[in-house]
Amino acid sequence: MEVIVEYLMFFAALLLLPVAISFFIAAALKRSKKLAKLGLALAAVSLAVLVRQHYSEFWRVDSCMDSGGRYNYEQHECEF
Repeated sequence: MEVIVEYLMFFAALLLLPVAISFFIAAALKRSKKLAKLGLALAAVSLAVLVRQHYSEFWRVDSCMDSGGRYNYEQHECEF
């Protein structure tokens, strides 16, 4: 179940980037600061989710090893 949530977050972040870019384009055409700020906020959220997804396995492994366990990469779980 956790893997499904991670994939959904990844795809949502990927789909959010073109939306952010379209807000930047609309802001440039209409010279609207509100649209530019909205585009920037959407791009920041999208990039934050993508960065979190990129480092999520690292943090899982790190917390497993900090608690004295051994991380099984094949099953993606912590073993004690």
